[in-house]
Amino acid sequence: MFTPAVALTSQGVGFVAWNEAVFAGGCGSIWVNRNAGGVWGTATEVDTRNLALDPHIAANAGGDAIAVWTEREWSGANCSGGITGNEVWASRYTAASNIWSAPLRISVDAPPDSTIFAFSPVATLEATGRATVVWLQTTLGSPTTVTYSRFNGAVWSMPASLSNGTRGTFEPTLALDGGGNVFAV
Repeated sequence: MFTPAVALTSQGVGFVAWNEAVFAGGCGSIWVNRNAGGVWGTATEVDTRNLALDPHIAANAGGDAIAVWTEREWSGANCSGGITGNEVWASRYTAASNIWSAPLRISVDAPPDSTIFAFSPVATLEATGRATVVWLQTTLGSPTTVTYSRFNGAVWSMPASLSNGTRGTFEPTLALDGGGNVFAV
C-alpha cells in the first residue's frame, strides 16, 4: 500500500484513498474507504484498469467525496513494456446512496503510443457537490502546464489550461472557501 490520501468532513466523517501495487508488471489499483461514527466501511476498488497510482481525495460537509488518481497507459499487456501516456481519472462517492461512481477519465485521452502525460491530480468538493480538479499535463517537447476540469453536479468540463505554457509548472494545489470559491496555486 502506497501514497495514502485522507479527507475529513466537519461532521467527523473520514475518507482514505490509497494505491495497492501489484508487483508483477508494476500495476496498481486505487482503493477507498470511509469511516463514520468510528466505524470503517468496506474497502472498495474504484479504478477498473489496474494501472493506477497517486490518489487524492476530497470530501464535503454532506459526507460526499471525490477520489482522483493517475492511470498509466502501457505499450504491452498487463502493465508491461514502456509507459506511453498518463490520464487523470475520478470517482465520486454519494453519501445518500453509499455508492462510489464508476471511474471516469477527466483529462484528455492518451491514445496508444501517446506523448500526453497527465499526473499529480488534486481536488476540492463543494457542499453543493461541485468539484474542481487540477493536475499537471505535459506533451513531449512542451512545458508542463497546470490543467483543470470542473464537475457541475452533472458533467465534467473539458480540460483547460490554467498556466500559460511558456514555463514548466509543478506541484499544483487547491483550496476552497465557505463561499464555493476555489483557489489554485
